[in-house]
Amino acid sequence: MLRTIFIVSVLVFTSCQANPADLAPAKADSLIQASKKDSLFRLIDIRTPQEVATGRIGNATVIDFYAPDFQANIGKLPRDAKILLYCRSSNRTGQALQLMKSMGFKDVQHIVGGINAWRSQGLPLNP
Repeated sequence: MLRTIFIVSVLVFTSCQANPADLAPAKADSLIQASKKDSLFRLIDIRTPQEVATGRIGNATVIDFYAPDFQANIGKLPRDAKILLYCRSSNRTGQALQLMKSMGFKDVQHIVGGINAWRSQGLPLNP
């Protein structure tokens, strides 16, 4: 019985902890501002060109998730870079995070809620 209580307690505790790869838009904005002179920081927009045309965050590099060469283009990024991804709503970045971890990237995060959450908080966009 004690063993069961212990196991359930561990599962509850670990499931309530935030994923370190998840950044709220305000925290992501702080990271972007703090990393402006960091040569190993990369802000990556994985939306389509049509989506990007509606505005983007900072000077993000665009690597279209749906492009046939997405994995090859992601593979060109330095493995030791601090990478911050975003898409429209976080669906694609969740998939990209898993792919990048399998490719050996160590420090990859994403903006929870994507650019939709960014916009809803009134954070700045570039045309």
